[in-house]
Amino acid sequence: MNIDNQSFTNSSIVSDIISWIIWCSFQEYFILIFQKLFYQARKHFTGINEPLPHSTVFLKDKHKISFFLTLFYFIYKIHGIYRNFSENFYEILKVSPYDSKRKLKSQFRKIVLKVHPDKIVSGNKTEFIELQLIYHVLLNARQRFAYERFGPSSIEWSDGVSMFETLFKSIKSSIHFYGGIILIFLVSNLFKIKPYKKFWHFYGLGVCFTLEILSLVRSNPTFPFNYLFPRKLPFEFLDATHTFIRIFLLSWPNIEIILFKRKEVPDILTSSKKINHLSTLLLNESTDLLNMEYSCYANKSIVKDRIKEKIKEVLFKEKMLYNENVLKKS
Repeated sequence: MNIDNQSFTNSSIVSDIISWIIWCSFQEYFILIFQKLFYQARKHFTGINEPLPHSTVFLKDKHKISFFLTLFYFIYKIHGIYRNFSENFYEILKVSPYDSKRKLKSQFRKIVLKVHPDKIVSGNKTEFIELQLIYHVLLNARQRFAYERFGPSSIEWSDGVSMFETLFKSIKSSIHFYGGIILIFLVSNLFKIKPYKKFWHFYGLGVCFTLEILSLVRSNPTFPFNYLFPRKLPFEFLDATHTFIRIFLLSWPNIEIILFKRKEVPDILTSSKKINHLSTLLLNESTDLLNMEYSCYANKSIVKDRIKEKIKEVLFKEKMLYNENVLKKS
């Protein structure tokens, strides 16, 4: 069977690229929709009104919603792995991935004696055939490698291909994905279409490609990789990790703000109100001083000094009040 007609088809690669572009382009809109739904639900249950757009509270909520969307997506993928995970070939034969062929053959004979239809009247013919298939797959280096990388679906096609084709198949989907994304990025910039600024995550996507290479190494572990991968990971794990890393890297700017504290940017609306309040207060104080004391002093410079001192006093009180509020919040 031709290796190109397998589970990882070109259509699935194209759909991965399209979904990646859609998420890059419309991530802000998706988060905004969930944010609006969150505010409506909160107002219904608690009566708290929606904050003004672009305010500090609004932006904080946006970052938190982005973080939780990524977290829920990760939980969803992990659930999918758990739900679809089946007993692997090594567990069925009760052998370790690092056992020798002699140990594998010995264990197979022990188990077959219990189900062989020619030796036991109640023997299960179907189970016997399945055990034979598992044994031959694990005994064949090429099929064993394909099984560990792609799962049971690879057994049919991996028998008629070379190890080189199997290795190429293992990384072909990733090469297509990265190549397709880079091509679209270059074309969009060439024709001066709005560039996808978040594509600096290509540096991070190198992690995915590294994961691919390590997945090849773990299929035949040698020092020091046998310590990095002491047990075989389920074949579903790699694809789920790839998908999660792609979404995680896009959401990282929002997650970073939640995980690492930064100096808060003052709310423009709140700052404007404070400036207006302080200006009004200083104007009133200056007017009162002029009305009360201007005529009392022959030297007009004394009046100016008195006004400056009063302004400093008001500013000092406002600063002390602001520091107290900051300490209470922290």
